[in-house]
Amino acid sequence: MPKQVLKEQDKVAELIWLVHNVISACEITMATAYELKRVAMQQLFTRGLRGEAQKETEIGHMPESWNLTPCEQIFKLTSGKKRPNNLSDVPSEVKPFPVLGGNGVMGFSDEWYLDKSQSLIIGRVGEYCGAIHIASGKFWVTDNALYVKEWRNDRADLAFVGFFLEYFDLNRFKRMAGQPLVTQGMINEHRIPLPRTLDEQQEVVAVLDTIERKVDLHRRKRAVLDDLFKALLHKLMTGEIRVEGIDVSAIAR
Repeated sequence: MPKQVLKEQDKVAELIWLVHNVISACEITMATAYELKRVAMQQLFTRGLRGEAQKETEIGHMPESWNLTPCEQIFKLTSGKKRPNNLSDVPSEVKPFPVLGGNGVMGFSDEWYLDKSQSLIIGRVGEYCGAIHIASGKFWVTDNALYVKEWRNDRADLAFVGFFLEYFDLNRFKRMAGQPLVTQGMINEHRIPLPRTLDEQQEVVAVLDTIERKVDLHRRKRAVLDDLFKALLHKLMTGEIRVEGIDVSAIAR
């Protein structure tokens, strides 16, 4: 095999491994961010932000002034509808409305049936049942998920409740009847610890929102890197681009 061809192959391999290493570094950063969020949730929901004494409850330790409130006294859930046809993977002018299923946004449609300033979505069926998402504006919820039809407690902050349910991990209570499932009845069996004031709840939310934005940034970076890797690999292997035409130093940075 000519030396020039071998040299080209070596450069292609070097470039592919470089992108692979960048993706690996991104994965480590993501894992660190997720762990930071997990630890922050544990501290906030067991100790709060006021430095007060703790008390033992049926769900573990929590600040002494917080009260356990049944889910059914906070919200009323209902199932979504059958998903619309012909979803697109990305939003567009024609299909701008997110469609949420058991694990969040599954596509975009030209149809919607909910228009809310903020709504709590809970995965109902599938591997990720119990997953928590918050949606706003015009959107569609499929029958693989539950959403809050009625908010019953003006002393409970929706985002605080959403973060706590994520921390509480409803998936561990799933029922295995053919496929993993969480139900309204099962969710209503649980109680949520609520600080006495909305201000304290919103302070907790502000801390977790900051961490969540960092997690989301790393999540989006990883998605971009995955797309780059696939496109680069395809173009290099088909000869559509040559390795000499790529600024390797830019990728390294």
